[in-house]
Amino acid sequence: DPTLEPGVEIVSSHGAFEWMRRDALARGYRLGFLGGSDSYTSRPGDDRPGHQQRRYSKAGLTGIYCDEVTLESFFEAMRARRFFATTGARIVARADIQGHGIGSQFSTRDKPVVEVDVVGTAALESVELFRDEELLDRWENAPEGNPQRVRVLWQGSSRQTSYSGIVWDGTITVHGGRIAGTETLRFDSPRSHLVETTESLVRFHAWGCGYRMGVELDIQGDESTRVEVSVSTQAITGPAYGGFGSSQPRRISLAPAERATLVGRLGELAGGTRTIDLGVRDRQLDIGLAPVHGEHEAHCTFRDEDPRPGINPYWVRVVQVDQEMAWTSPIWVDWMA
Repeated sequence: DPTLEPGVEIVSSHGAFEWMRRDALARGYRLGFLGGSDSYTSRPGDDRPGHQQRRYSKAGLTGIYCDEVTLESFFEAMRARRFFATTGARIVARADIQGHGIGSQFSTRDKPVVEVDVVGTAALESVELFRDEELLDRWENAPEGNPQRVRVLWQGSSRQTSYSGIVWDGTITVHGGRIAGTETLRFDSPRSHLVETTESLVRFHAWGCGYRMGVELDIQGDESTRVEVSVSTQAITGPAYGGFGSSQPRRISLAPAERATLVGRLGELAGGTRTIDLGVRDRQLDIGLAPVHGEHEAHCTFRDEDPRPGINPYWVRVVQVDQEMAWTSPIWVDWMA
């Protein structure tokens, strides 16, 4: 019932659940995108996963466009879906089509022109425009990459439900070069850590769910320097907990899942990121050059040159170089051909 439920939570301390967004759009629901904590620690805006194995990330946030700071204005904005979700960073994102803001719906015979404004908390990496689930356009802050800094990313979940984390164990080995420094990305869980670091190897153990996480390495080498990434994963298979005292709690159990290896030379990675699609719930492994840090703000204008007749949701996804993200609620455009 859209009068009772104007939005769907797609990020919380349980992880990021982009499949919730896909499911809502596929069903034709007109729901905005929310970020929350799903936690009870009385730390609004700064909830952390803590000791529980079913929590993997810091809490998400929701940004709401209110006309004034009153309870009435807040609820009016919620009903109108004038909100956006973030992974917890205080990113500000706004989208507009022909004067209609996020959450709105209108009809037109003109080709949609989408104006997007983003203010990040770190350097922006990309701003992407989607029509439903189709990527229409992408703005990149610094697409060339840093030739002496390699980024390894991984992401995905174990199932299409809550408590669906993945445990990643892996090594990054450098041949013909030297590791001069490392930096972790989105190691939100206290269980995530670098197990070992040397001048030729990094070993990691990481817990995550849905969101992108990884390691950046400063490498002293040349175009022939080879970087090899090997990972093994475990999927959450026994997520159920006791029924609030009515039954005994059950431990989370893990089952071995994928093993993968990805290799690239520094000279080859200058041509683009290499990816292994592991095929289940967005699980994938990437290796590429780390983006050069650019601007924290962006204004983008996107034009849909081939609009699709009927009602279509247009929405924006923002990614920062630190892998913090934001999603605007859709604007539903009824294009009358």
